[in-house]
Amino acid sequence: MRSEGRNNMTGRIEHKQLVESVLKEKLKNYPSWVGEYYYSLTNNTHASKETYIIRICVFLDHYFQDHEKGNEGLRQVTGVDVNRFLDDMKNEHLRKTGKELAKTTISLQISCLASFFNFLMTQGYIPESPMVKAVKRPKSLQQKPIVYLEKSEIRKVLQNIDKGVGSEKAIATQKKWKNRDKLLVLFPLITGMRVTALDEINLEDIDFISGTVKVIEKREKQREFDISGLMEIVEAWLEDREQILEGMEMDALFISKAKGGCKRLSVRAINQIVQRYTTGINKHISPHKLRATYGTQFYRQTRDIYLTAEMMGHKSTNTTARYVVADKRVKEAESKKYAEKITKLME
Repeated sequence: MRSEGRNNMTGRIEHKQLVESVLKEKLKNYPSWVGEYYYSLTNNTHASKETYIIRICVFLDHYFQDHEKGNEGLRQVTGVDVNRFLDDMKNEHLRKTGKELAKTTISLQISCLASFFNFLMTQGYIPESPMVKAVKRPKSLQQKPIVYLEKSEIRKVLQNIDKGVGSEKAIATQKKWKNRDKLLVLFPLITGMRVTALDEINLEDIDFISGTVKVIEKREKQREFDISGLMEIVEAWLEDREQILEGMEMDALFISKAKGGCKRLSVRAINQIVQRYTTGINKHISPHKLRATYGTQFYRQTRDIYLTAEMMGHKSTNTTARYVVADKRVKEAESKKYAEKITKLME
């Protein structure tokens, strides 16, 4: 089973090609300068290109509802149009979810638009970028407290996976996926792995002798993680996986059922699975928050910001400094509890 052949559109390279082909098909519905912008992103990862193009197209769909779809309409885009779009985006999210749109999401949308309009300006399509007169990225994003799981909460998540959550029918369905779902939670918790690397792991990336896995992380950097403590669960999942595949060949480690067979598990699906098992925890937990848990716990143990930055794959320790702040808050809370205990003894 570990030497499975490659099946069409299931490997990492094929996965990238699929994303690229879907984007190119989407671009056929837009003016040529959107395609030109897409090709200007050639040095970016396929995931980054997908993020940028999708967000650009969402803006254009919104804008061209009331404007001419073409070069003339493009030249008429103003900062007010951008602001109106962002406001509508926030209101729509609030209407659908009852929650405010995250500042990080707004910031990403503004960054995508700024990149797009700067490209159009340098290519001579527009005289100046409308982003000059649009709202700026939200400030103090780095000061937002890190959300992470405490040890008791981690135990709760793993218990939820073991027992299942939801209706009897849902729990029955979750049984055959239990080992897969446990690995989806434990991989980022134990290694700090990004979800964009998690979804692209192939069987061939796992060294069953050394207990390691090789992945492609941010900026196309190859990294190797120690998963020796999880190999028993990996083996159990591979047995479950073989039964689910029913003879179908596929190199993706994490799969799900699909029409006509199985498919590689997507980032979106992984997010949904993680959220499912955080029932009973008063925190919004995603795979990124599991990674944040790893960073916070690792720093607590080592007190070494440079080593933590290296293990997290951070380009700068400025990013890692957030885990120091999180750890400081914990120490302050523990210190306060200690002081309260001593005060009680003196009464």
